[in-house]
Amino acid sequence: MEQLAALRRSIARIEHRTPAEAARLVATGHEAIDRQLGGGLARGRLHEVFAGEAGDASSAAGFAAMLAVRLGGALVWLRTDEAEAQGGGLFAPGLGEIGIDPGRLLLGVLPDPLALLRAAAEVVRCPEVGVAVIELWRSPRPLDLTASRRLAVAAEASGVTVLLLRVAADPAPSAAQTRWAVRSVVS
Repeated sequence: MEQLAALRRSIARIEHRTPAEAARLVATGHEAIDRQLGGGLARGRLHEVFAGEAGDASSAAGFAAMLAVRLGGALVWLRTDEAEAQGGGLFAPGLGEIGIDPGRLLLGVLPDPLALLRAAAEVVRCPEVGVAVIELWRSPRPLDLTASRRLAVAAEASGVTVLLLRVAADPAPSAAQTRWAVRSVVS
């Protein structure tokens, strides 16, 4: 972990950016995870949440929502028409149970991944937003390393934390600081 942190600091100096260690950290609520993360989840960074199977979409969305609550601030959730069709709408009473104030949530449903990424780029540049959840299904062509890098740079510049929610997608190279794999289990 120390070598990885040193490498991140070196890259940040080259790119004239603030290293992640200087970012404000938010505890996840799990001591071992927070310890591995150096104190918690960094604000103003890009983080990926993966649901490997479409059936795990609600678990991953719930995990992203709980992270958003911990991170705080105004929440913008962007998703595509496909997400609405495949996974259904976000369940407002469930979001309320998690702790999301409906008055601090803005939901955007866009026609395709390209439109979603364009809207996300604008949202992430707005410092009034606390957290942006960007929900994409499968592995759309517009979401590549360059697109994730743009989101990461915008997040660092504005202080907006980006949770890139990927459903039924294959992990690919990304500029995300952390990557979470979430799946459903039998209760």
